[in-house]
Amino acid sequence: DGCYEYTQSTSAEWDWYIDKIGRWVDMDHAYRTMDQDYMESVMWVFSQLWNKGLIYEGKRVSLYSWKLSTPISNFEVAMDDTYQEVNDPAITVKFQLEKNDKFPEETQILAWTTTPWTIPANMALAVGADIDYILVENNSEGYIVAKNRAETVFKWKGEYMIIRELKWSELVGLGYIPPFPEYFHGKMGEKNHHVYAADFATDTDGTGIVHIAPEFGDVDFWLAKEKGITVTEALDNEGKYTAQIADHLGLHYLDANKVNIERMKANNTLFKNEWVTHRVPFCPRSGTPLVQKAQKSWFIDIQSQKEKLIEANEQINWFPEYLKEGRFKKGIESAPDWCISRTRFWWAPMPVWMNPDGSEKLVVASREEIFELNKPYGQLTKLIITRHGESVANVEKHYDDVGDSPLSDLWKKQAEELKEILKKQKVDVIISSPFLRAIQTVEPIAKELGIDIITMPELRE
Repeated sequence: DGCYEYTQSTSAEWDWYIDKIGRWVDMDHAYRTMDQDYMESVMWVFSQLWNKGLIYEGKRVSLYSWKLSTPISNFEVAMDDTYQEVNDPAITVKFQLEKNDKFPEETQILAWTTTPWTIPANMALAVGADIDYILVENNSEGYIVAKNRAETVFKWKGEYMIIRELKWSELVGLGYIPPFPEYFHGKMGEKNHHVYAADFATDTDGTGIVHIAPEFGDVDFWLAKEKGITVTEALDNEGKYTAQIADHLGLHYLDANKVNIERMKANNTLFKNEWVTHRVPFCPRSGTPLVQKAQKSWFIDIQSQKEKLIEANEQINWFPEYLKEGRFKKGIESAPDWCISRTRFWWAPMPVWMNPDGSEKLVVASREEIFELNKPYGQLTKLIITRHGESVANVEKHYDDVGDSPLSDLWKKQAEELKEILKKQKVDVIISSPFLRAIQTVEPIAKELGIDIITMPELRE
């Protein structure tokens, strides 16, 4: 209500600002996103896309605001360019190979990441088919890294000796033990904690081997879907570890970097701890960093429309001209499906009705269509609101048990009088606060009409 009242009270001020900055806007016929006419126009657009098969519900990784507990689209971040330079830990982690006939015991694969908080949710490693790898000895331990990355990886770590060169295919299929095996290792399917080939693995940075946490990366997620790797649910909607990371339940991911680094030092799975400055997307509304998170959302199918979008871009006369083949076209080519659902109070509702198991869905385009479809079930034509009567606790002025306090004798009589008034109305449903005094206020009319009282905790004080 506060948001609505604030918007109402400040709307008139826009006329003055718009005029002063010389913007050409028809303020006399302005629309507001909170107006039902605007919401209905969104419903209509949604229905058109739905009828063309361009909207679907699914689970995939997209930007997520833990501060607002809602998905955020790439378009929102790009529109306001809310990326910021951030200094993050850049760690190289040891993943010990399980016993095999290809490599000596206790050989370790090295992988690099700037998100130590995702290490507990590691479910796989990825190598590139175009990358040459080497087995090296360093400080009496055996490590596998990309050949082109060895100088950088072992810098400041002492001398290293190449034992042999190897192809990516020698690594694919090998099992390994993650740094924190207590969470998922050997518990959620035999596809987990193995090495896979992936075209997104490169030797331009890191170790040439990618740490895969399907819950927190788009390419990680699709590799998991393709290979049958488990997608964890290790982070809740507030950015905190869930019960899947039981010993750190409730730990915020921003605090987990330091915690996990210390834990890996303790169990000897941390090879190197450095820092990197890079651009990170921030929430355009709350100003807090966003995470990539697997979530169930609604999407517009952008992939099937890319050719049409690129063709339309060719018809635009761009100023400056380089944007046509530059930022805009590249943005289209790399665009993921558009996540359009949000978890917010002030937003246009998605006009989708479905049965409990989701097998049937109904999408409408207007308020009138909703009204017509609902006619057979009756319309909400009148809402009668009555305040509860005075309780004994109020009369005796003790408030420690006010929720369980019954109506006073005076108000029991007035509840009977209320019954006489309400029985002349056509009442179909009675909803009450769970407080005893509220229930007793409507009990007489409920008994008179033979209606069960529905209690709602949301109606408590």
